[in-house]
Amino acid sequence: MEHYNHKHIYIPIRYRLFAASPKQFDAAETACQGAKLVDCRGNILASGHLASVHSQEEQNFLLEMVRSTLHYTNSWDPQVYIGMKVGYHNNQQAWSDGSYVDFTSWFPGEPNNEPNSRGAIASGLHSDGKWADVYSNSNYPYICQLPCTDYQFNW
Repeated sequence: MEHYNHKHIYIPIRYRLFAASPKQFDAAETACQGAKLVDCRGNILASGHLASVHSQEEQNFLLEMVRSTLHYTNSWDPQVYIGMKVGYHNNQQAWSDGSYVDFTSWFPGEPNNEPNSRGAIASGLHSDGKWADVYSNSNYPYICQLPCTDYQFNW
């Protein structure tokens, strides 16, 4: 998934699935934040986060990434963390990167767990790739949204 700024600078968003070492939600977010974009002086310009999803196109892209990498089943599995945080009430939802919640893809009846659950893409065939809320202390693979940049000059 790439986003373009047509005024000389190309700023893509890169996603990476981390499946080999599943983590709890907070540890996964910390790991994603470890990916930093720095300038020539070492100033941090941006850091990674668990993926935030803002369109059906992004949802489809991430689901395809998960299904092409991990073995999916007829149930909910595998489930993969994204950056969705559910608050004390199920209608209190926020992205871990602080961006606006302008898209959701919850499975019907979700979120339905205890307060402070977290969102995961449930990529199994039963859930049709929709989101499920999971317990934040569960270990799951996770998708990071990583900063990067490339300069294009019109000379």
